[in-house]
Amino acid sequence: MKNIKMNSKTKTLIGVLVIGILLICGWWIWNNQKQISVEEFCTSNILEDCDGKKVKIVGVFETTKGCMGVIYVENYEGKHYLSQILLREFANKCEEAKKYSGEKVEVIGLVKNTPYSPDEQWMGMEITNISSIEILENQNS
Repeated sequence: MKNIKMNSKTKTLIGVLVIGILLICGWWIWNNQKQISVEEFCTSNILEDCDGKKVKIVGVFETTKGCMGVIYVENYEGKHYLSQILLREFANKCEEAKKYSGEKVEVIGLVKNTPYSPDEQWMGMEITNISSIEILENQNS
């Protein structure tokens, strides 16, 4: 077997390349672990504190004129008018809204405070970007 001689510049260059590859691999693994982390929800019991955050709301679902959904919230505290949360995503989806009407549901989505609108006559909280809605127990039986 032949003895290969490397000068110090070559050894330094190989060392820098190995360290660079290790750093890039470590950074890639770190970033991918963050993406698989557990879903985080707003932990405050006061709904106003959750404005702009992801929430898990439990309450009774009712439909409105135009088939929008309203949830009468059970698991958050706050001002009286905030105990009703609008689900605008159900607007004009009457068949879908009717299957939840009168049911106790759990809704996961982003909650935001909606300024008063004379056209809609609504002021309070609204859930947008609904990722899940599930019937918890049948209220109509």
